[in-house]
Amino acid sequence: MLFRTVYGPELKAVYDFVRKHGAVRFPVLRDWMVQKPVHGAEGTNLEEAVSFLLDLGLLRKDHAETDVLTVEPARDLRLAILERLPREGLADPVARHPLDPWFRKLLAACFVLPNRPYVPQLHRVANDLPVPAPLSMEKVNAWRRVMEFLGCGLRVGDGGFLAHYRAELVAALLSGWRGEGPLEECLEFLDQYIPVLTSTGDMAESVAAPLRHLERCGRIQMLPRADFAGRAFLGDRRVKWIVIGG
Repeated sequence: MLFRTVYGPELKAVYDFVRKHGAVRFPVLRDWMVQKPVHGAEGTNLEEAVSFLLDLGLLRKDHAETDVLTVEPARDLRLAILERLPREGLADPVARHPLDPWFRKLLAACFVLPNRPYVPQLHRVANDLPVPAPLSMEKVNAWRRVMEFLGCGLRVGDGGFLAHYRAELVAALLSGWRGEGPLEECLEFLDQYIPVLTSTGDMAESVAAPLRHLERCGRIQMLPRADFAGRAFLGDRRVKWIVIGG
């Protein structure tokens, strides 16, 4: 199950250690964590972090020796996690628990689809959704920590979350897309990693805000292209085309 008591830095530390050493026995990993503590990476939480990465296929267990861990190479761990989160309606062997698709769907249902970037009491709002099992405060707080680590927003107060994607996350995703093209197609590409469209098919503020920031910094251009018949976004600006690189 993906709703585990994990911390972002812990996930990265575990993944990087196994990647560096190629194949690692769990006791060796545990001893290293004791010598070089990472927030949250002790005892059960370390096992939870390993299980989280195993569930997403970013770590693997050796078939012959099940306490030996190997790594699935990824250019960027955060992007790899986002890409591998199970999506409802798609056949996905990663989804081993009924709640697993909700790790991504919570971001869509609470923030992106209603175009509501900030939710102050996420635990209450999440449990008002048709989730297949109750989400404890501990599970929701773990979700908030992981999503903040991934660059999907910021924890606010004791239980809130602001789902404004970090500009650097969006820039990293855009680097994997072609140099320019219809904004609608670009959003379809981004949606492989992060939810981007509201319930009416418009661009959610969660992704519009970082795109505007990247535009102000000269890292992208967003153009109306009146000669192009594609869908327009960003209200009166009627943006239809995006150029990566300014």
